[in-house]
Amino acid sequence: MIGSRRLPAELSRVTGRITRLALCLALSGVAASVSAQAVPVPAEAETPAPAPVEVEEEEVIEEEELPPEAPPAPANEGPSGEAPNLNVANQLTLDDAEPEGDDAPREDWTQPIPVLTLHGYLRVRGEIQDTFWLGRGGPGAMPLPYSDPFTGYRSTERAACATASRVGCDPDTDTLAYGTMRFRFSPQLNLSDEVRVHATFDALDNVVAGSGPASFYDPALGRTYASTLQSGTVSVRRAWAEIRNRDLGELRFGRMAAHWGLGMVQNAGNQLDDDFSTEVDRVMVFTKLRELGNLYLSAAYDFSGEGATRLSPAGLPIDASQRDDVDQFTFSVAKRLSAEELQDSLARGDVTFQAGGMFNYRVQDLAARSELVGGALGAAPTADEIAAGEQLVNVDATTYNFDAWAQLRWRGLRLEVESALVLGSVGNTLSDGSGRKHDVLQFGTALEAEYRLLDEKLGLYFYSGIASGDPDGNGLSSGSNFVAQDTSNRNISTFRFHPTYRVDLILWRHLMQQVTGAYYFKPGISYDFARDPFGQLLGARLDVIWSRAVFVGQTWGGDSDLGVEINASVYWRGEDGPEIDDGFHAILQYGYLFPMQGLWYRTGERVDTRTLNASADIQTAQTVRLILGVVY
Repeated sequence: MIGSRRLPAELSRVTGRITRLALCLALSGVAASVSAQAVPVPAEAETPAPAPVEVEEEEVIEEEELPPEAPPAPANEGPSGEAPNLNVANQLTLDDAEPEGDDAPREDWTQPIPVLTLHGYLRVRGEIQDTFWLGRGGPGAMPLPYSDPFTGYRSTERAACATASRVGCDPDTDTLAYGTMRFRFSPQLNLSDEVRVHATFDALDNVVAGSGPASFYDPALGRTYASTLQSGTVSVRRAWAEIRNRDLGELRFGRMAAHWGLGMVQNAGNQLDDDFSTEVDRVMVFTKLRELGNLYLSAAYDFSGEGATRLSPAGLPIDASQRDDVDQFTFSVAKRLSAEELQDSLARGDVTFQAGGMFNYRVQDLAARSELVGGALGAAPTADEIAAGEQLVNVDATTYNFDAWAQLRWRGLRLEVESALVLGSVGNTLSDGSGRKHDVLQFGTALEAEYRLLDEKLGLYFYSGIASGDPDGNGLSSGSNFVAQDTSNRNISTFRFHPTYRVDLILWRHLMQQVTGAYYFKPGISYDFARDPFGQLLGARLDVIWSRAVFVGQTWGGDSDLGVEINASVYWRGEDGPEIDDGFHAILQYGYLFPMQGLWYRTGERVDTRTLNASADIQTAQTVRLILGVVY
């Protein structure tokens, strides 16, 4: 069959040939009148043609052998189903939706983009966590106010040995084994090339397998019953719209993911093994300055926090106070290449450089008493305070956040760095109720160096990063209170990486939950045994991570060395979808942590191991993880 988009051109060519035949047979006067309606032909084609019947049969046979044109693939889509964000410095924005030239007309015979496209993934993860508590005792084994990120990984059977009844006591149970799952569904509604609506839904989000079973067993009766328990809920994680104008730029509004650079501070969390993400309620505009090349500018207002809310007399939720809002204004500028431009540049052997900067200003004047936690300010307002209208307290918090990103690519080399600086002050700390001003000074940097050779099958890596610490702070985990510190130095200076910026499998991923007040060095090597341009991938990787604290005072053991961790993985990816990352994924990971003095006890702080069910010596930790998923 002749493709619908080719039909007008084919009719034109057939008509031209028939007309030329008529011109050869007609008189010169008649030929002149007919040629005025004929399609112009090339000079070399003006030769006597075969008989009309033969020409027509050849044309039909030739066109019937041509396959029909495939419909165009949806533009502006990534492997995870999320449209590129403005705040992703290394992704596309406007280029992918533009035609070939600003004034390129649309063809009469075109196939529109699909009205609805679906993306997302289904994953199941199995995890074995052995001795993640490192042999440490409970809270009584740590000097206050250090947090305790360890005993949460101690098994209930072992913890029972420290109770009076000792029911279920098993001092040899050091291993936790379980599975989790998530189904992510990200539809995109394309009303036109200029108007799109996106959403992201998560179902069974990290639900522990077996926590909501389809049936349960009654040991007393020896029978199995059907269960009506729901195995998790569906959460609407994102919903936003994009209104695009080719000449002006783009408007986005709604709840959307925010990602910048390497994801050290803002991370969309779109990868198959990610758990946490940055979402913002935002109204954003951005544009591309064509006269300056690939330079993008953006401005956004973020509803970071509205504080106390209540129902209006009409029964609708409203913001109860204006001055307790956390207002944030975000601006960015970035120079980057489209995916096609980057691939062409790398294929030519050119050096490519992309970079950008983001700045946001955040301010909060007041806070509701009922929302504060800890200290005198954390108490709920009394009846007298409510009667007197004393439901708000001063905060006077202002921060200035700077984040710079740069990437250099040349052949198989990739150098990428992100650095962030946070400046500001908090007039009244919420945690200790001191009412005294604290200054904010934090910084963090992440570096990734990668070199691929042997047709990109062999990969050599070196990652490193640092998060500023606090000499007066205590602890390095996410549960540590970095505000309650020595009153002689009222500086909040401990920086935290985004928890989705993964460094390892045990220490920072689980125990500390994010890189905080420390620096690390991570060399690695990988080899892909199978690798093709259609997405199929089979390989293995080995990494070694050495972690040290910036300040000794923040460690539990009074030493900078926290540990050395070895991570190994084997990975497989199929080629079952239109995008390179679509299809079946299987990843097997193994991690071994050698904890060092910084995670143990300080001199003279050894505890009664029998009372606290602790170990006499620090113990190593291991993990085995299996990730199965389908990305679409």
